[in-house]
Amino acid sequence: WISALMPLRVLDDNGSGYVSDAIAAYAYAAREGARVVNASLGGPSFSRAERDALVAAPNTLFVVAAGNDATDNDASPDYPCDYDLANVVCVAATDRDDTLASFSNYGRVQVDLAAPGLNILSTLPGNRYGELSGTSMATPHVAGVLALALASNPDLSSAQLIEMLLSNVDSVP
Repeated sequence: WISALMPLRVLDDNGSGYVSDAIAAYAYAAREGARVVNASLGGPSFSRAERDALVAAPNTLFVVAAGNDATDNDASPDYPCDYDLANVVCVAATDRDDTLASFSNYGRVQVDLAAPGLNILSTLPGNRYGELSGTSMATPHVAGVLALALASNPDLSSAQLIEMLLSNVDSVP
């Protein structure tokens, strides 16, 4: 399978940034033909401009992190997870036993699925590797699955990709 990566940095070394930078990256990725975007970021502030940017890219799936506050996103929104859009897939984090990670946000309506997000081996500054935890570590697993599905069948629509994804998860209470 052939897939390409397009790294677009929107956060600084401390994980902080501006919604305007994320919006610019979303638009750039969509304009360049990206079908799947991993957005391992989020926060409690609604942004009409961010929502509009996601709506403007209907052929791009935005795989987003649910958040790490151990709260119900249905009651306490976290964005972009809580934009109720057809091209947004929201990911919670699980541990090695397929149980919701203690820090992970959740939500019967707003969160679509969960993926491994505890003690995930990742790259670190200084040309090193180490384990990190968070919904931002779970989100790339889902984005990778979607990219591989597209590589084997590039004609799938965003709706078909989401249906394929959600119809093949293990349903866990």
